[in-house]
Parts: sequence; C-alpha cells; structure tokens
Amino acid sequence: MTAPARVGPDGWDVADAVVEDETLTPFGRRLPGLVVAGCEPGLEVLERMLREAGMGAVAAPASSAAAIGALAAGRVHAAVVHGPAPAAFAEPAGVQVDRFRMARWQVGLAAPSDVEPGWWQGALSGEVPVVQREQGAGVQRAFENAVVPDGESVAGPRVASHLEAARRAVLLGMPAVTIEPAALAVGASFHPLETHEAQMWVVRDWLGHRSVTEALHVISSSGFQRRLEGVGGYDLTDCGARAA
Repeated sequence: MTAPARVGPDGWDVADAVVEDETLTPFGRRLPGLVVAGCEPGLEVLERMLREAGMGAVAAPASSAAAIGALAAGRVHAAVVHGPAPAAFAEPAGVQVDRFRMARWQVGLAAPSDVEPGWWQGALSGEVPVVQREQGAGVQRAFENAVVPDGESVAGPRVASHLEAARRAVLLGMPAVTIEPAALAVGASFHPLETHEAQMWVVRDWLGHRSVTEALHVISSSGFQRRLEGVGGYDLTDCGARAA
C-alpha cells in the first residue's frame, strides 16, 4: 500500500516513504535533522529547505512561551522566540543557549481587504470580537497592551498560529491578532501595534551538531531570505547573525 501524501498548508506535500507488504521503504536516506519550535511562519521554509538538502527536519508551531518550555524540557534543538526586546528574555532554567537573529516584523491586527477605515479602533475598544492567540504568545501580549485603558477585548476564536489568525480574519470578517507577513500572505489589511524581533535560541550543547550547523547556514543564505522577502513584511537585516 502506498502511503498517502500529506496535505500541507500550501497543497500536497511529498511522502517520505511507502509501506508495501508491511515493510517500510524510504525514498532515499535522510540524515538526522533539526527539531525546532516557535511561532515564525518561516520555520516551514527552513524545514523544507533542510529536507531538500537530504536532512531530516521538524518545525513545530508554538508560542514563544511554549517554545521556551520545550527547550527547557530538552525536546528541541532550538526555539524561535519574538518580542519587542527579546534580549531581555530570560534563558530557560538549566539550559545555556546561543541566540541568532532571524527577522523583524510588525505585530498587529489583520482584517479583510475591503474593511472600512479606522476598523482597528473597534477591536481595541472592545466593540467587536477579535480572533486572538493563547496566553504566552508575543502577539497576544502586544494586543492586550494596546487595548484602550479600562477597556476589555471581546474574544473571538482562539487560534494556534499567525497564519491561521490572518486566514480567519479574511474568512470570518473580523479583526485578528497576527503579524504583517501573515496578513500580506492572505491579502488582508493590517494595522501595526509593535515591532518585534524573532530570534532562534539554540541549545549550546548542540551547536557543533550537523543538523544545527546546516540550519544556521540555511537561515543565513540568500535562498532562504529571498523566499521570505517574497512574502513581504520582513526585515531580514543580520538574519542568521549571532545576537549580542
């Protein structure tokens, strides 16, 4: 029996192997690869490029808080976190990490492209429901900080990623907490609230491992950066450089 292709966010993805007569036959040999968690849509590009190079790779979507938790628990090689000042974030207890810059982008609210001017004011004043993220997500903190004094937002659906939030904004016709690249990817309007920097935190003990070395090489490459630039909304200055 041939294993079915996985349905990914961009269409049909390729299978890694087939099962015939209860025997697994892989399509080529993959080297051990990177496991990274975080809330940066570009991690899917990183995973795909590593797989194209014959490396194994798993990019798990997670909020910054959940990604740091996975790093502390030893479940990942690296975590991508973001915020207005990620240098101030405390490292996970008992784990030494090296930090590498990935990108800067705007955090804010998305809405359908034909939305009325000033639409975001109702989202911040609690007049309309808003598609939101879980506690611990950097975009959620930015939104809650921007809600008018003494105001309270009206929660709509809770979603697990920037891209899903932007899609819900378009499909449901309500504002959503997300980032500018995700809004641009689905053709949504966008209102900025904060500028965030995304960093990849790598467990220091893994820095010499080939999977991590290759991943850092990929994010520093023009091929990776051109793919993100094609989406729009990314400032890739010093992408792949070590953060102070």
